[in-house]
Amino acid sequence: MKIVVTGASGLLGREVLKALKQSDKFSVVGTCFKRSTNPELHPLDITSQEQLLKLFHDKKPDTVIHCAAERRPDVVEKNTDVAEAINVTATSNLCELAKKNSCWLLYLSTDYVFDGKAAPYQVGDTPNPLNNYGKMKLAGEQCVLSSNPDNAVLRVPILYGPVEYLAESAVTVLYSSVKDTSAQCQMDHRQRRFPTHTTSVADIILQLVNRHDAQPFSVKGIYHFSEPVQLSKYDMAVKMAEAMGHTTAHIQANTSEPASTATPRPYDCQLDTQKLISEGFTLKSVDFKSAIKSILC
Repeated sequence: MKIVVTGASGLLGREVLKALKQSDKFSVVGTCFKRSTNPELHPLDITSQEQLLKLFHDKKPDTVIHCAAERRPDVVEKNTDVAEAINVTATSNLCELAKKNSCWLLYLSTDYVFDGKAAPYQVGDTPNPLNNYGKMKLAGEQCVLSSNPDNAVLRVPILYGPVEYLAESAVTVLYSSVKDTSAQCQMDHRQRRFPTHTTSVADIILQLVNRHDAQPFSVKGIYHFSEPVQLSKYDMAVKMAEAMGHTTAHIQANTSEPASTATPRPYDCQLDTQKLISEGFTLKSVDFKSAIKSILC
């Protein structure tokens, strides 16, 4: 099977590419826009229809794992047109090419398609995104499944894993404040999050691809994946400090409502993973404190 992984230079894409390449059943090509030091990656501006056409002509994929996205909610709010071109228009174009080339597509989406008022969310629950990022990812989901109902969508929560710089993940970016013990820092202790390691997501993606390879058309529709432990940003910051041997005295829990000018974020978007479990997939989970220490060391 020939597989293309878009966004293979990103936080999740790197781990997905690594997991797929460990199997000798697959011929895997990773694409990136420009921020990669990996010479094996295929340069691709995903917003260019011409480059997408050339990708399909040259690589002739059987499967596309679509990880590429503008996934930073604050950036999406400030640069809506650019983000929409990446998250919606490019996804739509990719889906149409996949359909024309009889190619199965697995799309990475987000728990932010929900408003956070009625967790845990099952795959059939009605989305109601609060911000433009969630709205765009939902529009991408609709492109994926309307172009081919045999395609699949995998929704995931806040991710962390090996990073090239702290701000690459909304989890590891907290360490910038945690390690500066000379200054008090306020950490949100209201919104509930389920930080999930990128290797865990890559593992479930590998399982989905293997199942699709063995049983075509058996992996389709929407799936939810998340690690089970609920932490606030304050909880994460404290665990980071403890793991790295820092004091926690400067870390303050903030339970106030977010400012009205902030990008709206849902309170609790816990994803119900029962569909994956019922279909026989194995859900991997890691210990947050141990994992974050190995990342930050």
